[in-house]
Amino acid sequence: MRLDVCLGLVPGRGRTPWWESESCAERDQIVRGIAAKYCAGMRTTHAARWIVGQAFIYETGEYRFHRKLTPPPAAIEGTVRDLFRLLKAHGRTRGASRKASSPSYATILRALKKIMKSLFLRNIVHDKKA
Repeated sequence: MRLDVCLGLVPGRGRTPWWESESCAERDQIVRGIAAKYCAGMRTTHAARWIVGQAFIYETGEYRFHRKLTPPPAAIEGTVRDLFRLLKAHGRTRGASRKASSPSYATILRALKKIMKSLFLRNIVHDKKA
């Protein structure tokens, strides 16, 4: 028997490894923040598509020069600053490939649906108490 298996350090099939769960949670929080700030009136699928498009545009443009920086450059603000944080957070997860560092549509949609599901469940619990 291996030590890592005995200690429960090996993630199950399809599970996020313990050493990446914090980065994934940070990335998902950034995605939800971007959606709340810039996609308030959109459906979840449209918001995910917009975020993927903006991340791809930034990744293939300015981010090539910003990639090596740890904090975002002082000159950038707004959407670009949020996208910088998103790409940096996603780069620390295993979902990021060597060629592309922006999260996929499925990753962003999953993050957005997580918050929608929790809001839905919160409303159900609140309605039952009333």
